[in-house]
Amino acid sequence: GQDYKFTVRVNGASVFSTVTVAGSNTTGSLTTESHPVKPGDYVTIQGTASAAAAGTTLGGVVELDCP
Repeated sequence: GQDYKFTVRVNGASVFSTVTVAGSNTTGSLTTESHPVKPGDYVTIQGTASAAAAGTTLGGVVELDCP
């Protein structure tokens, strides 16, 4: 099937579990993990698609809570 995997990375290191959006689903979430991010850190989202999902566009959102 069409699977999409997203991993949040900080300064080049994967810091959260990978979120998988499988089949006909259009969303996925990971709300139970946290990781400290400080000014100057480089936050990226790594997205990969299964072979069946080739040619599709991946997107994602990271919500940062800055107390």
